[in-house]
Amino acid sequence: MSGIFGYIKRTDESQLDKMIKVMDRHKKTKLVYNFENSDLGIAQVSLDLYAKNRISDEDYELVIEGACYNLDELNEIHNTGFEYFSEIILWAYKNNQLKQLLNKVDGYFVFILYDKKNNKMILSNDRNGLMPMYIYIKDNSFAFSSELKAILSLDDIDKTIDKNAFEMFMKFEHFIGGTTWFENIKSVNPAMLMEFDIESRTFNQEHYWTFAQIEKSDLTFNQAVDKAYELFIKAVQKQFNTNLSPTVGLSGGFDSRLVLASVLKVHPDLKPYVYTFGFENCQDYVTAEKVCKIAKLEHHKYDLDKTDWLFFRKKLVYDNDCMVSLMHFHGLEFSELLPEEYNLFLSGFSGDSIYGDHYLPKNKEWYDKKFDESMAKYYYDVFYKNSNYDDEYFNINNSVVLRLWNRVRNFTNQALVLLENNTVVIRPFFDNDVIEFFASIPNEYLENDKLYNHMV
Repeated sequence: MSGIFGYIKRTDESQLDKMIKVMDRHKKTKLVYNFENSDLGIAQVSLDLYAKNRISDEDYELVIEGACYNLDELNEIHNTGFEYFSEIILWAYKNNQLKQLLNKVDGYFVFILYDKKNNKMILSNDRNGLMPMYIYIKDNSFAFSSELKAILSLDDIDKTIDKNAFEMFMKFEHFIGGTTWFENIKSVNPAMLMEFDIESRTFNQEHYWTFAQIEKSDLTFNQAVDKAYELFIKAVQKQFNTNLSPTVGLSGGFDSRLVLASVLKVHPDLKPYVYTFGFENCQDYVTAEKVCKIAKLEHHKYDLDKTDWLFFRKKLVYDNDCMVSLMHFHGLEFSELLPEEYNLFLSGFSGDSIYGDHYLPKNKEWYDKKFDESMAKYYYDVFYKNSNYDDEYFNINNSVVLRLWNRVRNFTNQALVLLENNTVVIRPFFDNDVIEFFASIPNEYLENDKLYNHMV
């Protein structure tokens, strides 16, 4: 997938080309950045659709994958006037305000910052941890990549399989917490700020944001419905990039219809490419055709029975590092068939999980309670310690949050990550204000999808 990758060197021999060979393999992505000195190597393969996501000068190397959606707000908070996300990140680092800045960033990103004078490397990701980044740390070795396979291409990597990986994968169809197939390669947790001192080979990390910062809401249910709608429309406005041409994968469900309706409310003259995959006369086709007729949009159908779905999905398993079963890549086999000029995918990703009741505990005594060890054992059985239930990131009286992140981040999001080899993806339901609102309201508002139904 699109992403940043690299490693801290243990010898003078360069291995960056090995990682590049693994990563630079897709039709639309390309190698856009490559830096190497005697201490480390960093590279980026990307669609490169966001302006100035890299800074390279005498003192610093900064490379970003992804985007910030609230740069104007950040400039106002810090009394700055930067035009690009990269500029304000570098400014914050130089002025010892990086943690404070990241605490307020609304976006989907990973970045690497190399401080040449102090020989330090900084790695950070977005608040929700949705953009994949894997790290390898062992015996003073450090490597990082948006794909496992790039790390595995390096010499002297300990490829010991995690003893829990197979059973965990078969039980949940995905991994829990930061677990991967390999004992020494972990997924970076959300909202992380990591620092690697190359000279001393020491490593430190901390969360720059946690759910503990969220205060409980006193909104009534009807007020919460209005607020949910208002925040979602604003999220669409923030994330939608008017310089890109949008695509909507429209099904019969609420999520995709809501995204389409919202973006057309914000941009009424927009003509996105709308498509649905399925079988002739299936309900998704019927509903999508009605929606497109109302919206006066052309509807495109991709028939599942007219393509060799297994052939396409086998490739996706490799692209995904076998992190999700191939049966869950429904519709992704058509992603490379979409018109090339459309480069922005509008996703209703997890709307019914954020505003709905998917992850409400069946036991109402667990409503509005912090996720604890007993809950972890109930939901994750022998793997409960892998769930990160005791991580300070999830320190909030809301038991829905941890289950949602473990499932949505490690499973549902994997399909959208694969789409990013072909298009930029936006996820309006994973907007800072939307998430803070969702985590602040009483769990009972989500029962029977009543908040979501009323909002829609």
